[in-house]
Amino acid sequence: MKDRALFWLLAAAFVLRAGISFPALFSGDLSRWLRPDSALYLEGMRQLAGNGVYRVAERAPGFAAFSAGIWKASGSLVPVALALIFVGTATLVFVYLAAREYGSREEALAATGLGAFHITLIANTPLMLSDTLFGFFAAAEFFFTLAFWSRKRFRDAAFAGVAGGIGALIRPINAPHFVVLALLFAATPGATRKKRGIAVLLALGFFASASAPWMYRNFRCGTGFAVDANTGAMLHQNGAMLQAEIRHTSFEEEKRRLLAMESAAFADREKFPDAASREKFRMACYGKMIARHPFVALKQQFFNAPVLLPDAPTALELLGVTRPGRGTMDVLARDGLFAAVRHYFHGRTVMALLPLAPFVLTAFAVLFYAAKHLVRLFLRRTGSRRDILLFGGFALYYLWLPGAITAPRYQIPALPILLCFAAAGLLRAGEKKRRGTPKNACKSPAEPLC
Repeated sequence: MKDRALFWLLAAAFVLRAGISFPALFSGDLSRWLRPDSALYLEGMRQLAGNGVYRVAERAPGFAAFSAGIWKASGSLVPVALALIFVGTATLVFVYLAAREYGSREEALAATGLGAFHITLIANTPLMLSDTLFGFFAAAEFFFTLAFWSRKRFRDAAFAGVAGGIGALIRPINAPHFVVLALLFAATPGATRKKRGIAVLLALGFFASASAPWMYRNFRCGTGFAVDANTGAMLHQNGAMLQAEIRHTSFEEEKRRLLAMESAAFADREKFPDAASREKFRMACYGKMIARHPFVALKQQFFNAPVLLPDAPTALELLGVTRPGRGTMDVLARDGLFAAVRHYFHGRTVMALLPLAPFVLTAFAVLFYAAKHLVRLFLRRTGSRRDILLFGGFALYYLWLPGAITAPRYQIPALPILLCFAAAGLLRAGEKKRRGTPKNACKSPAEPLC
């Protein structure tokens, strides 16, 4: 590796991720690195490994496709977690490359270092969930988008589309992201209209080539033209959060009520013969809730700042200090952040967090310096609109789309651009570099300086 500093940052990132994972992986206590959602991901993995057939309609197939071969060869989840540690570390390579395109080598190293020590990235790496794997492809999509902006190579537009399409097969939240890609390539700075048009077509075509065949397969199976049949879960997730605020009850109570309602309705097999019909019913019910209480729904959708919190609880659970499944989300929704912290830690907040303080502070530093850079962009009179559009497409999209149901791991796909912006804000670099000037526009000594 040419850049020795990058090598050592990646080595440190790997050691940190492995170090916080190993106490859980070799403890024999699966609850420390499994979550309620893990069951369906692992079921799909076992199905693929067993007979090559995937029947878990409620989950996208990406995690199962990644892990099935590893599990079949080893018969253990530990190698799957180890593979995720490598994936989580490799994600920082795309962060480095993206930050290098956005700014300078110093910014790229700063972004990589912040990512290496970011508690949310560290803690979520070994979990049997799709977030770490999705974060890898989200970072790749972000890098290739920036690479096309800088270098105007059509292959970068194609690679961005492929990464986005594969990402959709891992987390369906990325399925509508083709719209973002189209807008960003259409706004490519310094490119002719023809180049922008070809880039849009390439990105959309390769995005569809990666994701549409699976969606068509689901359509033929009665799941609907979608990556999975889990979008309707918003009824008993976001809908439960909405009802809890309106009715002054708890999230868990409303969730149980809505799940019971769904179960009773779906008992009618003639009316709901397949997953597609059930999804349609759940989305219609959720839509009616929003229509009755639009302002509360919008408030919950756009003011979900807890998604930005550092994921120290997951780290503590991996280390065996605390236990998951304590109903903290319910307390957070009902009584606020400080009550949720007291509930989770039982008054041991400072002592429990003390060993993790450097990593928690790193996560807060990323938010602070990214916000600083974003404010600077807004205050600039020229040259910042496309950077703000980039932030909307790769940060706000992932942070606010989940709505009221927030978990710190949902910030993972937004972290690549947050890390790039934080590095720029920290070093105050790139002040004169705007996307309107291609990175390698002046390669020849005979050309004028940029």
